[in-house]
Amino acid sequence: MNNKLIILILLFVAVALGVLALKPAQTERLTLRFKPLVGTQPLVIESADYANPLGEGRFSVRNLRFFISNIELVADDYRHQVADSYHLLKFSQTANQDSVILTDIPAYQYHSLILNIGVDEQANHSIQLRGDLDPNSQMAWSWDAGYKFLVLEGGLVNDQQFTPLVYHVGFSENLRSLQFALNSRHLQEGVMTLSLDIEKLFDGVHKLDPAHLPGIKFDPDDARLMADNYAAMFRLVE
Repeated sequence: MNNKLIILILLFVAVALGVLALKPAQTERLTLRFKPLVGTQPLVIESADYANPLGEGRFSVRNLRFFISNIELVADDYRHQVADSYHLLKFSQTANQDSVILTDIPAYQYHSLILNIGVDEQANHSIQLRGDLDPNSQMAWSWDAGYKFLVLEGGLVNDQQFTPLVYHVGFSENLRSLQFALNSRHLQEGVMTLSLDIEKLFDGVHKLDPAHLPGIKFDPDDARLMADNYAAMFRLVE
């Protein structure tokens, strides 16, 4: 055996050992828990109302749903992309929080969590069933291909007058990507709790007074403003 062949074999073995050293020996289970709030109060669907943060009246929520997608966990030397991670979060009077359970996560020291609010463009215009995506569901537009990224329905009462609130935000340009810094406790406990402050849908990056803008469906400018706001309403609880 000549020297060049020996060197090549040694290099191959060294690379293989290096790859094995980097690859974790076990996998983990992680839970992403989503808790809606109004300011600092827990959101109670249907049976509670809250002060309009931008003016007069009190609002209530009877339906809150949104998609998260394309979940990634990032370590210094590894990036784990969760396959087919299209999850519909739903909240009700009896379930004021919802969770996404991730299994078979390679055991690295992750420092960042990345996820999208909404559905990426390719999946948004596909009829393929992936994760919670279903073109026949209530979250699909009835008049076009694609999904509603966020649905909030409720009402605003002002001077004893009731105004329905209907916000259906979709369209690929309103996909928003979020990144959160993780600490060792998140990984040790295997639970990451994300709060979402509904007040910031109205009083966030943009001021969207529900008394003056009680609904969003098709207007692209209004939808973009609310998308900017829902991107700012999430916080990873330390």
